[in-house]
Amino acid sequence: YIANIYEEDIQKQEYLIWRKVIDFGTAQAKYGNKENFKYVQPGSQHVMQGGDTYIQEDTDLSGRNVEEIIFYHRGMDLQVTIVNGVLIDNAEQPNPRKDKMYPFAKTGYEISNEKFFYYKSLANKMSVDGDVVNTLYRMIIDGTFLQLMPPTAIFGDEEVNSNIIMPGVITSFGKDTKMEKIDVGGNLGAGLNVLQKVEGSISESSQDVMQAGVSAKGERTAFEVSRLQQNAQVMLGLFGQMISFLVKDLGTLFVDDIVQFMTVGEVGELTDGSGMLRFRKILIPEKLVEGKEVTKVIDFDSNLPDEVGEPEDMMMSMDIMEEEGGMDTKKRIYKVNPTLFRELKYKVRISPEIMTPKNDNIAKAFNLELYDRAISNPLADQESIFRDLLLGSYDTTKHDTDKYIKGSDSTDLQRLIGDGAGPQTPMSRQSPVEAVAKAEGQAT
Repeated sequence: YIANIYEEDIQKQEYLIWRKVIDFGTAQAKYGNKENFKYVQPGSQHVMQGGDTYIQEDTDLSGRNVEEIIFYHRGMDLQVTIVNGVLIDNAEQPNPRKDKMYPFAKTGYEISNEKFFYYKSLANKMSVDGDVVNTLYRMIIDGTFLQLMPPTAIFGDEEVNSNIIMPGVITSFGKDTKMEKIDVGGNLGAGLNVLQKVEGSISESSQDVMQAGVSAKGERTAFEVSRLQQNAQVMLGLFGQMISFLVKDLGTLFVDDIVQFMTVGEVGELTDGSGMLRFRKILIPEKLVEGKEVTKVIDFDSNLPDEVGEPEDMMMSMDIMEEEGGMDTKKRIYKVNPTLFRELKYKVRISPEIMTPKNDNIAKAFNLELYDRAISNPLADQESIFRDLLLGSYDTTKHDTDKYIKGSDSTDLQRLIGDGAGPQTPMSRQSPVEAVAKAEGQAT
């Protein structure tokens, strides 16, 4: 529940009320240690009227649930919890967030008004057209049945039932009996045309088949194909803009969470008298660094100095490398001074951009094509293109490219092969035996 429906920014609302219905056991686990929780009873509400408090049965809570209300007021810096009408927290409990922002972010499908809090949902926007489509479907199907098997009128004294409408059945009638089909006057074409227009309206409101990059049947012109490729990139449309707003709001909240909770030291080892501060670490697994899959560790260390010179910086780097386990380890450690980290100013900016969805097969094809062209170019860094373009294109080799690269002797051999006769075409390359023999002759 919000304070002002005409304020679109949730962080500018005067207050927010978050209401939930939860199980009594869940509420007891969350608030059982609070002093006032002993007054909470499942299925009943505490109501205050005229200065007196009454206990009123709430049939909506099914006798086993409780109503949890969290009240936020930014101007008064309040965040209090009320369970079934009982105030659980201190009446002046402040918002625990350091930035005093509401811990909420909002999004929707389409902006209905620039100065309006709520967005229009996709289901609401399509509901009117959806009702028309459902009605037309039923009418067109019924009309088709009537045209395939139209109703029949009987003129005369004969009593004819539906049993005569069967293949191969012979029925005799009196001379004055007459049967005629009843013309229902149905125009299925008009119904189909209306249905097509309404479905087109729904596609414009959500996502068309053409917008998804799916081609219709029949031959397509080059322009239509290019439009299909463009539409495939713009699948989300305006909804992508709404997602960017949500990502920005959530990112802003997450930044303060990291600064507030990740950089707060916890006192450990109280028994031995050291009283050292321990900070939480952030682990980021499965990241590619120089062709190797490693785990990044962000370590907040309060012992880091605010400023260091070049010699001290080199010594600290050597200590970090030793802590990682050497050059061949699959771990990268980043030391961060929590004091300096907290004092930094952070700003979140999100810009939605049209991007082609990642396709591993297409990326592999481009990498191998580039590798084939760059391998014979004397200006190319052969180790880099071999590591990134060839080994990096396959799942079995890209996680540890060093495993598939020979040592320095083989590198020298390859250099001799390449330098033996100067620039060579692929047809005139020397064999390894010829290159070694020529190199030995030059050395002699």
